[in-house]
Amino acid sequence: MPFLRKAMFGHFVRLTTIAIALMLAACAGPGIRPGSDDREHWQLSGKIGLRGPQLAESAYLNWRQCGDTFDIRISGPLGQTVAKIDGHGAQLRLWFEGREPVSTSDPEALMDAITRALQCYKNQKQWRQLQTNGMRQDYSWTQSAQQYEQLYQTAVLP
Repeated sequence: MPFLRKAMFGHFVRLTTIAIALMLAACAGPGIRPGSDDREHWQLSGKIGLRGPQLAESAYLNWRQCGDTFDIRISGPLGQTVAKIDGHGAQLRLWFEGREPVSTSDPEALMDAITRALQCYKNQKQWRQLQTNGMRQDYSWTQSAQQYEQLYQTAVLP
């Protein structure tokens, strides 16, 4: 059962991160800027929670805003950062613990891609077909070397 709780916490963090990214995408327009600096520079810190019939999880949220620059961190109960969103204006970087960051200048397109991926994952038949199609592809060095050799021959040899 601890594995399930850990997996559900990870899912909770991802959904929370996606929700925050959606909020940022909605706020990415020019909008009205307050004239006072104290309204452009602020910080929000607190605890967020998820409650369901069989699940109750919590995380810490730390959001720093300085004009168009923002830094949002979601930390687990023991304080380790598990997700981070940062950016400037419409440029957005999404980080998950142990994974490469995802960057975009179009947050709405990123959210659309994430939504489509989650919908595909929910449809197990479609998901298995996607996995099967991916595994059928030849990503070996032999294949890459042959493509480079063909390119070289067409570019250099008459």
